Amino acid sequence: MVSFAVWGMGDVFGGGFFGNTVAEVGSVKINANDIHNQYQRELDRLRRMNIDSERARQLGVQDQVVQSLVNEASFDAEAIDLGLTASDATIATQIRADPTFRGNLGTFDRIQYEQMLRASGFTEEAYVASMRREIARQQALASIASTIQVPKSVADTIYKWREEALSAAVTYVTIDPSASVPEPTNTQLATYHKENEAEFTAPERRAVTYLDLSAKEFAKQITIPEDELVVAFEDRRQEFTVPEKRKVLQMVVSEKADAEKAAVRLAGGDDFAVVAKEIADQTAESIDLGEITREDIPEELAPAVFELASNSISSPIQGPFGWHIFKVESITPLKEAKLEDVREQLVSELSHEKAVDKVFTTANKLEDAIGSGATIEVAGRNVGLTVKKIDAVDAGGRNSENLAIEGLPGAPFLETVFTTNSGEASTLVEAQDSGFFILRVTGVTPSRVQSLTEVRKQATAAWKSDERIKLAEAKAKKVADQLKLGQSLKEIPGAEGEALTPIAFFTRQTGPARSKLPFDVINQLFEIKKVGDVAVGRDGVRFVIAKLTAIKAPEAAKDFDTYRGLAQNLRTMIGSDILQQYNIALRASHGVSINNALLEQIFAGDNRYPGH
Repeated sequence: MVSFAVWGMGDVFGGGFFGNTVAEVGSVKINANDIHNQYQRELDRLRRMNIDSERARQLGVQDQVVQSLVNEASFDAEAIDLGLTASDATIATQIRADPTFRGNLGTFDRIQYEQMLRASGFTEEAYVASMRREIARQQALASIASTIQVPKSVADTIYKWREEALSAAVTYVTIDPSASVPEPTNTQLATYHKENEAEFTAPERRAVTYLDLSAKEFAKQITIPEDELVVAFEDRRQEFTVPEKRKVLQMVVSEKADAEKAAVRLAGGDDFAVVAKEIADQTAESIDLGEITREDIPEELAPAVFELASNSISSPIQGPFGWHIFKVESITPLKEAKLEDVREQLVSELSHEKAVDKVFTTANKLEDAIGSGATIEVAGRNVGLTVKKIDAVDAGGRNSENLAIEGLPGAPFLETVFTTNSGEASTLVEAQDSGFFILRVTGVTPSRVQSLTEVRKQATAAWKSDERIKLAEAKAKKVADQLKLGQSLKEIPGAEGEALTPIAFFTRQTGPARSKLPFDVINQLFEIKKVGDVAVGRDGVRFVIAKLTAIKAPEAAKDFDTYRGLAQNLRTMIGSDILQQYNIALRASHGVSINNALLEQIFAGDNRYPGH
């Protein structure tokens, strides 16, 4: 009763028995309303990004809101100690200058100002107080930020590292999946199995008994009466009817005289494409409309086109874009819909519609039965469902032979299987396939390393694959060594191609996109620092051999905008780090205390704050 009174009548109790202060930083207090209103504003912003309150909770938004307000309060406490504040005149000036509060005339609009405050969850008094704190806080921060300078030696070093550019020339050695390699000895295979245990580890698998309340399951039990099928077909006949289509060429000119000149030539037997090119300056691609229906062209042109016979040409017709001449090359007649042609589709769709209704009805009955103590088997039988069983399933939905299990309920079925204890039943869970399921885990087979005897065939194939990769790598390194000695590609036995492929200059940042080289090769090239040296790295099913051909040192004097942008970014980054350290120091010097019990009540029930 006391708790209800305090939370239900917070304005009356003020501080109340438990108080309304959630956190204190020095002399600055953060109350429950501050936390609640800021959290609501953040939720409103996230909802516009399709993030609901549950997802926001998972992302830690509640803690972020609290820590953000505590950070602000630490600067506020310091501003108070330093005697910093803002006058009413300063605040009024800033409010009037804020473009958010300007009306249609471009000047401050009192009505818009009040509406914006209400929409953001502020009273005018609270907003002005917030601005006063913000201005004082910015004065405290400015005293730190304004002194930050980036040493020229630091900017120069980072600029040279970031903007240094290389060019290269590359070739490849493809891994041959059919290259001849010997059979592994027992010792080699045993060693390979031991060194790659993760590859031969069977995942945890679980045995499951479950009921599937999905639309696809109930649809199997539904028969659609013939008269209902006929009615549905008649209602949708137009949808299933395939309209007449015509393959059409179109010539368009702006002047009627040009259209008449084209018509005369076409009547004389000239080719449509030739006339269109010479008179209308249209290409063969631009005159081809493809297969079109009556609805695909402007209403005023459709009758003329769809009254033409196949392989005939229209007279000039004035349309919305000038004078048009059409040629109909072929006609695909209208195809009237027949029930038999769409029977299977209609039965499937009508069955699904009825099944969705049955899903929810049955789910309610099943939930009542389970709630009364019935087992999954008994409850399923009572509502006409067949219990299904899986002997073994892993977290990826595969059986003991590593084959995908078909027909499983939608997510989160597998997640539920692996979060339910052995011997226990889950609750009735809604799935993403418009259905429900309930399950019981009947056994757990722990993850284990399979013996070499069990996976000998798999291990042999994997060993051979590795050997083929080693062969390709050795060949790539041999090619690289000979390129380093100055040989041309065509002089190297077994090399692919006759010449290296050049790659234009790239930096560390642009390398992956511009050069299409793997990161490993790019990093090697920037470490080499010697023109003529070669880097080797794997890129999927091939090895890349890249020869460094040139190094271009950056010149800040010629690239001033880039250098200045880097320096500004460094200043921002250094400033951010210093302000973070400053904030930590202020927290320590002013002291921070948080009422976690009150905080939990504010966030209880997602975004519902007692008293609001």
